[in-house]
Amino acid sequence: MVQDLVVNLPRDHLKHMKVFLNRHLHCSKDVDRVILLVSPALNIGKM
Repeated sequence: MVQDLVVNLPRDHLKHMKVFLNRHLHCSKDVDRVILLVSPALNIGKM
């Protein structure tokens, strides 16, 4: 995922990561959990 972010440099990196995870979680059944670490000061909407 980090490589994809560096290569594509999206404007909305959180939306890009959500799309990336949705695309790859359906293809790979061996992934159990994904953890995103962000700054506590970052205001993220839950929707």
